[in-house]
Amino acid sequence: MREAELTGGTNGHVDGSWTQLKRAIAQFWDRWPCGAHELVSSETTARGYFEAIARLRYGRGDHVIDLFDLRAWEGKRVLEVGCGIGTDLCQFALSAAQVAGIDVSPESTKLARRALDARGLAGWVMVADGENLPFADRSFDLVYTWGVVHHCVSPAQVVAEIFRVLKPGGELITMVYNRHSVLALQVWIRYGLLRGRPFASIRSLMARHLESPGTRAYTRAEAAELFSTFDRVSIESVVTRYDIRLGRRVFLPRWLRRAVPRKYGWFIVLRGTRRERA
Repeated sequence: MREAELTGGTNGHVDGSWTQLKRAIAQFWDRWPCGAHELVSSETTARGYFEAIARLRYGRGDHVIDLFDLRAWEGKRVLEVGCGIGTDLCQFALSAAQVAGIDVSPESTKLARRALDARGLAGWVMVADGENLPFADRSFDLVYTWGVVHHCVSPAQVVAEIFRVLKPGGELITMVYNRHSVLALQVWIRYGLLRGRPFASIRSLMARHLESPGTRAYTRAEAAELFSTFDRVSIESVVTRYDIRLGRRVFLPRWLRRAVPRKYGWFIVLRGTRRERA
């Protein structure tokens, strides 16, 4: 990205409690960079390490590489909001897209930069807040954000910023968690029912116990409303390995996913376009 393009955005929120929550979210992902903590590998080179993480991530059948044709973005400008350690960002770069990634976690962005460098890939990565994207209006052909919006303090503000930086006709690909899912039921059983809090809401239990502080999950209708500024929005629920797990790291065979109705899958995947007339 050219330096002149790193302009625009809003002032964001300055309320003290919101700032504190944002800091707590960033610190969580600094401690637990997405995907890095799951790998037990003997790889000693940086490239081998990041490729091992990618094999682990994409061997599950419920991530972007399984659902979309990344080659469609060759030569296009792609922004990943919440790039984590850069695993998906590298896939777009390998497909010859012009990539940029932002994340609130300094540790994650450091690893994302290393992931690109280890493969000799071009890309631009920085620490930034999705509520105040440091890019000019109408800069990108695609904004991709996988499992990120539900971790943000103000999801609606993030969506507005994504809309702002997309070119007219540009595309959004995103995933948010499904509150009407098997995994959400597991959260209620573990942290509500078994702890003597059967009347605690799934919403409150997720915010307190699932990943970074304040984590949300949406119904399909709520997800559609959140992204209602986009045209031609498609919504697909995806059953994941997390829906058929017996413990934190114990998963049932993949074929058993077919026994779970798709509408109860943990991932809600949405695609939409920015209106050409906007």
